[in-house]
Amino acid sequence: MIRLLNGMKGATICLAFANLLACAPNLPVHAISKDNVVVNYQKTQVVDLLNAIVTGASEPVAIINPDKYIQHNLGAADGLAGFKGLQQIVPKGANLKPVRVFQDGDYVFTHTDYNVFAPMIGFDIFRFENGKVVEHWDNLQAKADLNPSGRSMIDGPTEAQDLDKTEANKALARSFVEDVLVNGQLDKLASYCNGDNYIQHHPQIADGVASLTEAFKGMAAAGITSKYDRIHLVLGEGNFVLVASEGHFNGKPTAFYDLFRIKDGKVAEHWDVVETIAEPSEWKNANGKFLPETGNVAHSRKIVMNNSFEDESEALKSTVLEYMSAFMRGDVSAVMATYAEDGVLMAPIGPAIEGKKQLADVYPGMFAAIDFNLVTKVTEVFQTGADWGFVRTATKGTQTTKSNGRVEPASYLELFVLRKSETGAWKIARYSTTQIGNGE
Repeated sequence: MIRLLNGMKGATICLAFANLLACAPNLPVHAISKDNVVVNYQKTQVVDLLNAIVTGASEPVAIINPDKYIQHNLGAADGLAGFKGLQQIVPKGANLKPVRVFQDGDYVFTHTDYNVFAPMIGFDIFRFENGKVVEHWDNLQAKADLNPSGRSMIDGPTEAQDLDKTEANKALARSFVEDVLVNGQLDKLASYCNGDNYIQHHPQIADGVASLTEAFKGMAAAGITSKYDRIHLVLGEGNFVLVASEGHFNGKPTAFYDLFRIKDGKVAEHWDVVETIAEPSEWKNANGKFLPETGNVAHSRKIVMNNSFEDESEALKSTVLEYMSAFMRGDVSAVMATYAEDGVLMAPIGPAIEGKKQLADVYPGMFAAIDFNLVTKVTEVFQTGADWGFVRTATKGTQTTKSNGRVEPASYLELFVLRKSETGAWKIARYSTTQIGNGE
């Protein structure tokens, strides 16, 4: 949770519905369905877990799976022992306040005002599996003074609205980050943001799209480089969407967490936390800052046939890693975002699946039937021209059949053929996968 330590589908709670209500007296009054109760109960559990950092309470920590707790805070030891170790070194008088708490499926994410080792603002993401927390990511930044518009890094609305628009809002936020922050298309800012009514919580930037545009230009003029390379996670609840991305700031590997409030199809408000990714020699665990399948990618062989076009091997690899990340999460909309409109999936058995419409019909069934826990290694990146390239990967791990709980080892080889779209983004045009063994 705090880097200064050195400072899948549907979690289940094995209680009757009435007992669950009795165990969670602080649930919001709008939690009127079983699904809502489970969601809000897990939010309450996460808030209690965060508070346990400073109180030292042991009961909330029981929500952590003692046999599987994957830690992506690079300053914390892996597993349950790492969390308990944090509790032991927190100074007297420390406090924290989770200001925003949202949930997207198995993921609960929070926006917290930390006063533990130092005043900081942070985002935390917790993944549930079978009713237990099994994975954690975070991003932290020193608390700054009010920005030119008098806003702090954490004030503003806190309650999610427009719950029926969650997926549309996630797609909008993803497109904004891809177009503007990954691909640098600043001319699209106005089409995404709510003009002069755009509210900004970045410490150095004022409200309004014009101020944001000037900030980007000012950074460039001053030689300050801020580059988003790829998106790892897009999580949302109603009109709030959190996008976790990886890139570079002034040449240093950096994690960017951006929270957007969407209103009427426009980005209306923005909060962010930026953290430099520590050197591997300083890591307290081996999980990487982001997902296991993308955080520790093996060295890939890069080939470019000639110098008649710009080398975009990293962008090719980024699209594939975005796909694999979305696939492991069972995120259909994120998977679809990586495909070209005429994308084709060629699996080991059955006919090819052609076009986004057919693909969108296939993936939900796949994710409903099987949980995948796989690690991907990029083995080759080959750009064949200005608009085409391919990426080879090797994937290994386990897959669980949901109907009977059977866990089996699995090992695959994949070939992705990618084509650059009209917007300049690389998309999967053809994807072939074959199972090569039982993964052992």
